[in-house]
Amino acid sequence: MTTGSRANQQNDPCDICVGQIAAPHGLEGEVAVEPLTEYPERLAPGAEVFVNGAGGRHALAVVATRPHRGRLLVHFAGVESREAAEELRGVRLLIRRSQLAPLPPGRYYEFQIVGLVVRTEQGKQLGRVQEILHTGANDVYVTEQVLVPALAAAVAKIDLEAGEMVLRDEAWAVATGAR
Repeated sequence: MTTGSRANQQNDPCDICVGQIAAPHGLEGEVAVEPLTEYPERLAPGAEVFVNGAGGRHALAVVATRPHRGRLLVHFAGVESREAAEELRGVRLLIRRSQLAPLPPGRYYEFQIVGLVVRTEQGKQLGRVQEILHTGANDVYVTEQVLVPALAAAVAKIDLEAGEMVLRDEAWAVATGAR
């Protein structure tokens, strides 16, 4: 049910973190990037990302990208030496929310889910989604009162405009043993 980019809580709420620079790679300014998105093509040649650094916020244009050991090796315009690449170590790569690809019905970005009010179909309030756990089988929404599997069998409705997630009463009864 959830996908894509993780919200970057430390920056502008309109920014979405799509990767983090792990380290320089080689001598020509290339960097190893840990992708934080299901859409690594966001870092394809010609793409633009933003970084917040000591000199403030600025854009970086992607010149080249290639996969390498589960990461991406990225060369940005203007980053031509290992020393320049070293200055980017640990920097988060951001895009604007307006740059996000639309998702098919029933799929949501994590930043859309975290913070939703959770209630049952009968109106019992269960708190807000605090985080999303990524398990092998399915995601799990963590609230103050309950863990909710991100499955259609448990979640009746997600209404982003109303800011709420509605759980099926049957799923709630099974989860709490009130069956």
